[in-house]
Amino acid sequence: MMGQYESGGWFSSYWDDPVPLSGNVGAHKCIGKQLPNGNILFIGVTASYDILYRTYTYDHSQQIAGGVVSPGTSYYWGFDINGGTAYVFWHDANLNVYYKTTTDGVNWNSTQTYNLVWPEPFTSNVFNWGQMAVTDAGNPILVFDITDGNDTEYPYVGKVYVSTASGQPCTEVGVTTSGAECFYPTIATGGNYVVVLFGEARSGTGLYTFWDIYYNYSADNGATWHTPICLTSGITDHNNCLWQIAKRLNSTGFPLFFFAFGSSIFDPLLDLYANIQTGTPTPS
Repeated sequence: MMGQYESGGWFSSYWDDPVPLSGNVGAHKCIGKQLPNGNILFIGVTASYDILYRTYTYDHSQQIAGGVVSPGTSYYWGFDINGGTAYVFWHDANLNVYYKTTTDGVNWNSTQTYNLVWPEPFTSNVFNWGQMAVTDAGNPILVFDITDGNDTEYPYVGKVYVSTASGQPCTEVGVTTSGAECFYPTIATGGNYVVVLFGEARSGTGLYTFWDIYYNYSADNGATWHTPICLTSGITDHNNCLWQIAKRLNSTGFPLFFFAFGSSIFDPLLDLYANIQTGTPTPS
């Protein structure tokens, strides 16, 4: 796990040297966010699926705390800080969902079970991608996709759901037409707004899948949702892939969200979903 600080300020292009945060732990994921007290909480995931944390001063000059959020075979779901609280979510091999919270990056509450009421839209249901975000009020919202396990050709028929509270039914927020191939949702919050960004296949298969990028939003912290809107319907000259939305919305005045995506490349989601997991990534 590594971190890097830009001491020149947001307007500068000067970055300090990278700081090793954890030693050689075989981490394949490292995400840092700022706590209410100004310190930075880093979450890392190792090759054995330990979820680690390291808390540093804002400039990475001093480690304040560190340890294990959840040991071994803890499959990372998401991490966010908002409303004064940091949440880390994960699931086990049986799709039981858990989380821990901290307000200072030092003292953690005990592991809590999140009773996710899994939807079962298909005869065979496959969970692929999950993310989460915390509202300004400090409440976590989980987003995930479910694909049809009987669909043998990628992209797969799939649906996107959000869960706004433990023990409550999930809400479908993707394209609901029959046969829709919704996949890879990401989520952002700000004010009372929640935005989910996801893909829905326009045409093609395998590496040549042409994805459209959609968003759906709620103006009441996830209680009710609108109809998905396509952001890329006017793009015809290149494919779209690896969309990702920034966690926080600009909720002042007319809400704005910011997202990035790749274009004009083979579909990397196929590598992410299948090939890399089986150890045989598609040659570039």
